[in-house]
Amino acid sequence: MGTVAGILIAAILILTPVIYLLACFFLPFWIAVFRRRPDKWKVLAINFFLGWCPPGWAWAFVLSVWDDHLVPLWRE
Repeated sequence: MGTVAGILIAAILILTPVIYLLACFFLPFWIAVFRRRPDKWKVLAINFFLGWCPPGWAWAFVLSVWDDHLVPLWRE
């Protein structure tokens, strides 16, 4: 195998999982963008700074899928 082909295969084998993991890591932000959330930048900030720990990522995910138009279960 030539050096150029070996470098290309190694780059593909390394970059493919990295891109996949980054896409999964920023999944809450992409959900917020596609749902046209007004607080998508807040979701990105939480995801970027706190997404490395599971509670931070879960917080960003919940913010991205949360519906602001929930009907309360009780009346005041």
